[in-house]
Amino acid sequence: MILNEMNAREVYNEISRDLDKVRFKLKTEEAKARKAFAREYRFPKVYTSFYTVPATRNKYLLWYVASNSHDESYMNLSGYACLIPARGGSFGYGRIKLNGNPPDALFEKNILHVYDYHFVDRYRERILKSKDESIHRAAALMLARNPLCIVLDMKKEYNFRYKKYDGMVALSIPEGLCFVNFGTPIIDGMPDEDEGKDELDRLHVILYNTILSRSMMKPDQREQEKIDVRNFFYEGVKLGHFSDYDEADYLVKGWTDASRAIYETVRPFVTKFATQNIQ
Repeated sequence: MILNEMNAREVYNEISRDLDKVRFKLKTEEAKARKAFAREYRFPKVYTSFYTVPATRNKYLLWYVASNSHDESYMNLSGYACLIPARGGSFGYGRIKLNGNPPDALFEKNILHVYDYHFVDRYRERILKSKDESIHRAAALMLARNPLCIVLDMKKEYNFRYKKYDGMVALSIPEGLCFVNFGTPIIDGMPDEDEGKDELDRLHVILYNTILSRSMMKPDQREQEKIDVRNFFYEGVKLGHFSDYDEADYLVKGWTDASRAIYETVRPFVTKFATQNIQ
């Protein structure tokens, strides 16, 4: 069972051990999600449930999201988030990345993604623009719409006080710009047992702190993000992940544009590309 005295590696190992059972439960719960979707008429449709793994007593949020009729037919947007305890009775959502090879070296590493309650609340407020959404429904939409992330070097264009925040980096997701702590333990307690391991064998932790919608971003932030995201996708062309630079430019526009309509044109790519990289 995950406890708040555990270090990041222990949390990662707990989720890894649970994954087979959680994935099986996702499959068996799909019929209930279909029935729930059939009773709804407006998109996006969201179904959530909870599952506690009997052997470990770890609790998971299971989610299914349909943004359109294609999603609803194929049930291709579903996933999990482990409820991780935090101080003061609060909690965060955790998921892990086991392997994969998108064009960024980050994704060749073992990663624990942790979205704390504050981050999901900011997402609900700034992206969904609705405090009426339940926090779990907001988390489901956030995870479904943003399965892939691009880590950016922190620069003054993103935050002019960036030198004061040791370990904090900017991270681009399809719906906005996040500020995260990268590589730092998320839970107080035991020392880092990965100390001294090779870079690719070490566990990397991404703790999501807050998010800006693109409409909230300043012109310097948006311009710098577009440059950094373009470099990311251009590197993907060199590595053979994309056919040519025209395709990369198309993806850059869809990724960084503030218009939800334009983002929807590249969402199928984002979802497909991330399937094998976020477990």
